[in-house]
Order: sequence, then C-alpha cells, then structure tokens
Amino acid sequence: MAYSLQPEIQACLTKIDFIKRYKALSKQFPDRENTFENYENEKVIAVFESLGYKARFMKKENFFIVGEVKNKNIYTFRFNISLKHGLVEFIWSARHNGEIRAGDPWAMFVTILSNDTEKILRPCFH
Repeated sequence: MAYSLQPEIQACLTKIDFIKRYKALSKQFPDRENTFENYENEKVIAVFESLGYKARFMKKENFFIVGEVKNKNIYTFRFNISLKHGLVEFIWSARHNGEIRAGDPWAMFVTILSNDTEKILRPCFH
C-alpha cells in the first residue's frame, strides 16, 4: 500500500481498537436510503451549535470544522464533517508543530489499519 500513517497515529488508532469502533458505528447507523442532498450550511451550523459544538464551514475544503483542541500550538487536533453526496463523512486531522501528521476520513484509517482487508460501509446520519 502506497499510503501509510505516521507511526504514532497508527499506534493510537490501534490502541483504541479503531476498526472495531468504526464497524459498530456503521452497524448502528446503516440507513442509506434516506440521505439528504440539499442542505443550508447555516442550518447545519445551527444544529451543531444546538448540540454544544462551535462549528464553522470551510468552503475551500467543503467540510465543517466541528471540534478543535490545541495544546500550546504544539499539537492541534480537529474533527471535521463532510456532507458531500448526502452522507456524513468523519475526518480527523492532527498537527504537531504545524506539520500535518494525519488528515484523513475515518474510512481511510480503516483501509490502512486493515491493509485493505476490511470493507465497512460508512455510517449514515440524517
């Protein structure tokens, strides 16, 4: 496989049994019939805010930043959500001293961690 994770990212995901957790999420939210194609960014942000998250839309990347944690500008972790094609895609990013250490959709983490042996459908939320 041409793409790999930074060793510390792979170790963290392995430690939390990421594949098992993602698989459980996929089984809990399998509905692919009732997707939403049209939505307003402002309404999506209002939903996140009603749940207690400060969110903003990044037009260039076409996703919402829903959570961000910084540690003295040394580490930055972001939780992003894309709503392309009417489905929800979770994206994590991690930076260390400004250098991107990870920045991938969760499905990509599953592919890398399993050496492309696990095929898990994305969780679907409406």
